[in-house]
Amino acid sequence: MIWRARKNDRFEAAPHWHVLVVRCADGSLYTDVASGADDGIKRINDGLGARYTRTRLPVFAVHSEEYMNETDAKARAAAIRNLTKAQKERILTELSVCAMERGAGQATIRQGLRSLSDIFR
Repeated sequence: MIWRARKNDRFEAAPHWHVLVVRCADGSLYTDVASGADDGIKRINDGLGARYTRTRLPVFAVHSEEYMNETDAKARAAAIRNLTKAQKERILTELSVCAMERGAGQATIRQGLRSLSDIFR
């Protein structure tokens, strides 16, 4: 974990950024970047998210990836947004099967999504 200094020599953990893929009430998928996974979902469901999601509440998280900085998270979100819905559904299905079969941790799931998205480039 990276630490950064604050006033009066107090330290706090640097925020991590999350790429969230959520399923809206109408079945569509939406990709967002948030400084906290739970905060991002709560913000969207409270009606404070994008105009797209405000008309498709409630939303449910189907995938999350964690990054150390906002730039990397936004780049990853852009790459996911460039996939078609069919490609995203295929990746999410394969990830859930892999997780159930192997009892995979988040790092393995994240690696799987990166390698699978390379297939569709």
